[in-house]
Amino acid sequence: MHAIVARRRDEFQDWLTGLVAIPSVNPRYGSAVTGEAAAQSELARRLRGAGVPVTMLDVDRDAVAAYAPGAMLSDRYDSRPNLLAHVGEGEPALLLTSHADVVGIAPDEAWTGDPFRPRIAEDRVIARGAVDAKGSLVAMAAAMAVVHELALPLRRQVLFASVVDEEAGGGGTIALLQGGVRAGAAVVGEPTRLHVCPATRGHWLVRLIVPGRSAHPGMAYEGINPVDKAYRYVAATWEIQARLDRERPHPLWRAAPVTHVCNVGAFEAGRAGQSASVPAHARVEIMIGSVGNEALDEIRGVVDAAFADVTRSDPWLRAHPPVIEWTAFRNHGAETATDTPVVRLMSRAWRDVTGIPAVVEGLSAVTDMRHLVNLGKVPTVNFGPGDMRAGHTGDEALPLDEFYTAVEVYALAAALWGTGVVA
Repeated sequence: MHAIVARRRDEFQDWLTGLVAIPSVNPRYGSAVTGEAAAQSELARRLRGAGVPVTMLDVDRDAVAAYAPGAMLSDRYDSRPNLLAHVGEGEPALLLTSHADVVGIAPDEAWTGDPFRPRIAEDRVIARGAVDAKGSLVAMAAAMAVVHELALPLRRQVLFASVVDEEAGGGGTIALLQGGVRAGAAVVGEPTRLHVCPATRGHWLVRLIVPGRSAHPGMAYEGINPVDKAYRYVAATWEIQARLDRERPHPLWRAAPVTHVCNVGAFEAGRAGQSASVPAHARVEIMIGSVGNEALDEIRGVVDAAFADVTRSDPWLRAHPPVIEWTAFRNHGAETATDTPVVRLMSRAWRDVTGIPAVVEGLSAVTDMRHLVNLGKVPTVNFGPGDMRAGHTGDEALPLDEFYTAVEVYALAAALWGTGVVA
């Protein structure tokens, strides 16, 4: 297997650079025409050229919405197909899956070149989507080509799915499940630094409108500035974060400085350039974090109680309580027990390829694992090349050595599963 990957290194690098050159920006990021279909076509061309059978699957939005009520879905899925490939036959299948869409280019991102003209520097591929998550996606596709070349007598099928719409909520993966794709285990390709990650975080966005009392700036003392009042809820958020970490420690996050990551994403009061009065209100948006299989409703209960304490503690807020809205923007975390076969599978494949014991830990990100675990009841892990912190940033860069290692690990995992060595 190592010899095959070594021989085909240049070919697989060409697969990668060819795919990241396609601007498959999710429409939610303002792209009028999605490039997901072009990316899927390019991937299909490569796989078919390597002898791997490929099927394109249209996404039926109405059927997906009925299958997963309340899921965050894009407005349209025309010309946005999923791709499904396979090697071997028999059940239960192993599913290798990652996403073809990428985020847009934010105005404040610092790029030293065109984000969709990939370049190689210091043995890294620099391009939008190289890390999140086309490095994983192409490594999985290349692994399918390697397993096909090995011509092993697989008695259990290995599936590969390139899905759309992950960056806007995961409608592509939900469509796979709604369409009847089933697996005994799954690996989601995301940048984990090649660590085996059987748990992800969740989050829920809460919005507060905190009232103040407007006043002339020369007599601001007659007003009630909502900035001070709103910050009391922000300070309570940091206390909530610390409390959750104390009361709900999770072993897969023991190396992380913070487990229940909360983030104040917006804090607004008044209007810049028009500060001729005390603002009438402040708006705060806070992402409250959970980990693993924690119930978001339980986390909300903790937050609601703490915010209620803030309101009761202040005479103005008692008389003028904030409007608190738990928005529709929420994603559940997911968790697979560390003693399940898929965790053992990926840990063994990593060890056999590198000679190093696998690092098994939680991933502080939201991935399509949540749909596979929570909707499909499929034991799932995240595993892939690159560092999540490099995704969605300027000069997003993927180390090529991690990419080639991922190809080998995915291929070995597929072979071990398909031949029944790991059950």
